[in-house]
Amino acid sequence: MTDIRKTSENRIDTVVTVIRIEVIQGVAAEQRCSDPAFISAWTMLLAQCPWATGFQSPGYICAWYGAYRSWMQPVLICGFDTTNRLAGLLALYRSRDGGLGNAGGEQAEYHTWICRLDDVATFGTAALRAAQRLIRDLSSLEFRYLPPTMPLDWLSESDSSCRLTLAPRSNLGLLCPVTRPLMRLGNGGEVEKSLRKSSNKGKIKRLEKFGRLSIRRLTDRREFVDTLDQTIAAYDLRHTALHDIAPFGHDPAKREFHHRLIEADNLMHATITTAGDTFVALYLGIITRREFQLGITVHNPWLSKHSPSKIHLLLLARLLLHEGYDTIDLTPGDDAYKQRSANDHDTVHKLSVYAGESGFSLGQFKCCTRETARTFLKNRDWSTADAKNLVKQCITLARPGKWLPVLRQTRARLLSTTSSAVYRIDPATMRSASSRNTSHPDNRLQVQRDDQAALLLGQLPPPHLTMRQLASMALNRFEAGMHLYSITEQQTLCSLGWFASRPDEALAQTLLPDFALPPDSAVICDVHTFEAQRRRGHARAIISAMLHDAADDTAIQNIFFIAPANNPATSALAQDIGATLAATIHTTVRLGKTKHHTAGIQA
Repeated sequence: MTDIRKTSENRIDTVVTVIRIEVIQGVAAEQRCSDPAFISAWTMLLAQCPWATGFQSPGYICAWYGAYRSWMQPVLICGFDTTNRLAGLLALYRSRDGGLGNAGGEQAEYHTWICRLDDVATFGTAALRAAQRLIRDLSSLEFRYLPPTMPLDWLSESDSSCRLTLAPRSNLGLLCPVTRPLMRLGNGGEVEKSLRKSSNKGKIKRLEKFGRLSIRRLTDRREFVDTLDQTIAAYDLRHTALHDIAPFGHDPAKREFHHRLIEADNLMHATITTAGDTFVALYLGIITRREFQLGITVHNPWLSKHSPSKIHLLLLARLLLHEGYDTIDLTPGDDAYKQRSANDHDTVHKLSVYAGESGFSLGQFKCCTRETARTFLKNRDWSTADAKNLVKQCITLARPGKWLPVLRQTRARLLSTTSSAVYRIDPATMRSASSRNTSHPDNRLQVQRDDQAALLLGQLPPPHLTMRQLASMALNRFEAGMHLYSITEQQTLCSLGWFASRPDEALAQTLLPDFALPPDSAVICDVHTFEAQRRRGHARAIISAMLHDAADDTAIQNIFFIAPANNPATSALAQDIGATLAATIHTTVRLGKTKHHTAGIQA
């Protein structure tokens, strides 16, 4: 039998045969999280729970509560035995809109409750019943993912008094298995064999051209904060290109949360690989006993052709083995690099808990729809981001007055004719750029080189690029060795341009199709200023900065400036910087097929 007594607005007492359940919310929960005695009992319980991960530690949960306190309130479901000793804990939160979720949210890879092995069924049933009463309307409580070592056989047992049996397909719960890729370190032989492969040795050799290649663990808080802050833009840009979302940009508290995590003892494992003074890659993960659970990964986009993330992972595996760890949890997901790096797999589970049959029916429908959509996309080699982008475009078309830009873009892809003027800048003119005119005329703006964060401050029309398209194009250009020059004002992208120094043949043909680019040349292209910022000298400042940098490279003998043909402003700018017309490239698109034709005298 279960006796439920509501004692206050923020506290519910439930007495079960062995374990007494308390649901503590809001300020009362915050006070518990700052109570040393409670934290000590929590830490002791964590050590006694066989399936607990670092995501259930007080260091992780309290850091998350502290960083996200502005939009949620903590909810603690605590279990106490007959001696009033902490016997179980499930850390949740209530969001501003009333939703109930697991503490850690999307940041935490594993969601679960902790208790002793003997109490797994008793506390688990009682805690989930208490959580079930907190779920509002048709929403649900999602556990992503339950740890692989957690006992689940009790979830399928029948319980006529509650109906919360949580079997794989019960009335009020859904349990879904998911494959988890692992990298078992063993004795390190497999890692060393991979490092000795000719392909990896070649990549390491090319990276070492920048300096001695080394990996080290970041333990100093100040150094960690500085390193993370300097790499956030690269992380967000890559995620925007892959998933159409900038994790740190869309979640302002994420930065503070990671700053707090580094202060917790033996919880977050942060490593950085450098080649001399050049940043190569950064990996962040959570430690669970002898297992490293992969979190944030970011690498230098200009080194992408040398597989910096792969090299870092191998060096990290060697370091972890030396530190006494035996497994790298690559975490569930379909990322290709995870499948390539995995040498073992096991199973974790998603668990969804519902308040009633209506919520369960809706959840079941969503689950079936999601699986159908995932299968559909996989069979057509589409990513989730591709599907979301298509839906966004359809929604745009449905809005009055919003469909015209999309129609123009579609027409340009199927049927269009454009012309680009190729201007040549004399080497003598380039060398005369003795001072770098990078400042804005009003002395408030500066031209920045390779500021990846600038790309996330706006999108570039025309040709009406989405943020995902812009990010993807930028990463491809960084990998090819191109450099970004930009001007921002009040956290808004005002102007930008691209510079390629001595591009290889493939890049040269991409930038200047049907044009014989002379050796030792540099290319300036896609200099664009937003309409509201035009006639303020932005384009001139950006090109001047590029010319100054090119003047430092004595190997460059020619600079070519690509701009729209028959544009009076561009012609005037070209004349002003001493450039002469070298050729005009005409591009014709007919039903998606592109042809190029060059007219004029080439250099």
